[in-house]
Amino acid sequence: MGSEAPHVLAILPGIIPSTSILIIKPLLQLSLSGSIKLQIVLESAVKQKQIAWADLAMFCRNTEPRYSHNFELIRQMGIPYIYDLDDNFFELSDSTELGAYHRQPDRIALLREYIRDAALVRVYSQPMLEFVRRINKNVINTFGPIDFRRIDTAAIKTGNSIKLVFSTSSFQNDLLSIVLPAIDKILQEYEGKVEAHFWGVKPRGLSRDNWYFHRFIMDYDRFLRRFSRAHYDIGLAPMRNDLFHNSKTNNKFREYGACGIAGIYSDVEVYSTSVQHGSTGLLVPNHTDGWHEAIVQLIENQDLRQKLTMQAQEYVRQNYSQERFENLTLDLIRQTVRREIIRNKELEYHPSKNQPHQRRGNLAGVVRKFRNWRNRMRILDKNPISFFFWMAARSLFVRWCILNYRLATSPVFTRIRGTKARITP
Repeated sequence: MGSEAPHVLAILPGIIPSTSILIIKPLLQLSLSGSIKLQIVLESAVKQKQIAWADLAMFCRNTEPRYSHNFELIRQMGIPYIYDLDDNFFELSDSTELGAYHRQPDRIALLREYIRDAALVRVYSQPMLEFVRRINKNVINTFGPIDFRRIDTAAIKTGNSIKLVFSTSSFQNDLLSIVLPAIDKILQEYEGKVEAHFWGVKPRGLSRDNWYFHRFIMDYDRFLRRFSRAHYDIGLAPMRNDLFHNSKTNNKFREYGACGIAGIYSDVEVYSTSVQHGSTGLLVPNHTDGWHEAIVQLIENQDLRQKLTMQAQEYVRQNYSQERFENLTLDLIRQTVRREIIRNKELEYHPSKNQPHQRRGNLAGVVRKFRNWRNRMRILDKNPISFFFWMAARSLFVRWCILNYRLATSPVFTRIRGTKARITP
């Protein structure tokens, strides 16, 4: 590679908030600055020449056995890779549709292989660090970013109502049940003075009408712009206290802090390790009285709301900025590539990038396709209309994102920026 910018190939399972936040945004910015040469490709469309081109590969939440031939080829060629994992699929309950998908034995087995052979695994919580360390010693616990360039709080807030907000990216989210009784009680006690907003999930069982539903926005940058413009006063972030949930990132703290929202958080490890109670947010126990008392406290005490808002925003800006995350990502890429070059020299090993592309047996592929088809049919039987629109929206969104990234890194644009970056579908 020499002094040339490293060639980075990101192989992604899809365009979802995790891959957008942790992989696409930072790598795209690094490519536009000329620090790396980049290709981003969906795992369903990887070409052998793209793998041969790479000095380093990056994965994020890849667990699909149908596309494990990409992984096998990368190992055959001796290409180092970084694996990003921001969720604990090993502890995900298989009683949900999402859990039933990710906890299938072949996916869990493949995930272990990804982790075991990675040059570096990047995680975002202490429980995940401890778990992954038992499989691969080359693991780092880092932070999730928030892009302040997408925050827009310049607009003036309209109306005098105090706005509560709960947001999620999962329509099957069960965390709302933790705070819903407290919200219902607040809406009754402060009728006409407080309104509740729900992003991504519709509440069931509220006895009052002063609440609003907002559809989930797949484009995370667009979500941040709209979310920050709404000028919410109090953000609610419930979380269950178990190993799966404590392995998540403090995403809501970053969002609420950046958007100038006074946050109330469950007093669990995900938030207690970053939120300073009474300074950058409120930590409460997971029962109705605790949530109710905290919400009332922030409704009645405007000075406390402003204090939490200002101090949380400054803390998030200092510790979770997009620019800081991009610099860390670049350092990890350079260190990983440099370490692999040194290792290959020590072993006098020069991996061939012309080995045959081997795929798994046809029978195994047929079995996996049948399982995927069966799981989709189960979802379709339960809620056919929602499933149809979800699949259509997902397909259109992926195509739109790929087109958007192609335009952003087109030859004309990149020539102006003085770099060469390519993203392929």
